[in-house]
Amino acid sequence: MPVASMEEAFTGSQIVCCCTDSPHPFVRAEWIEPGMFLSSVRPFGEVGRDLLGIFDIAVVHERGLGPQFRPPQTAQDRPEAPLAVGGKDEKDLPSEITLGEICAGKAAGRRHANQKTYFANNEGHGVQFSAAGAFVLRRARERGLGRELPTEWFLQDIST
Repeated sequence: MPVASMEEAFTGSQIVCCCTDSPHPFVRAEWIEPGMFLSSVRPFGEVGRDLLGIFDIAVVHERGLGPQFRPPQTAQDRPEAPLAVGGKDEKDLPSEITLGEICAGKAAGRRHANQKTYFANNEGHGVQFSAAGAFVLRRARERGLGRELPTEWFLQDIST
């Protein structure tokens, strides 16, 4: 359903997939509700590193590739990575698991319904949109819900 603001899009949602070309993070901590799964097409693009401490679980494609949730052991280990994420100590950061570990049953994922999960996508991959979209479409068809959306809602001209 259409909403008037970004905050309204988050309110009451269990799954939020952000896909913008915003040059700055815009998601606010108060929008993240208990039990929410939030994904971002750009690692730390829509969701800044400062918010990591409010999530219980961080899901990544593969450790060492893409976004880093953990500070390196020393600056020499990973000089390109931040020494701390959002100024947080490692104990304050979410548990990091990979998408493959969840799919293979090697990681449990959520342990209770109120845990907040952040999926930090690798730049340029949109796997969460395919997965979430397929799930939502299947359920909507099963229930006879939904309506056709105008294509122009999903298009923009960023060349001007």
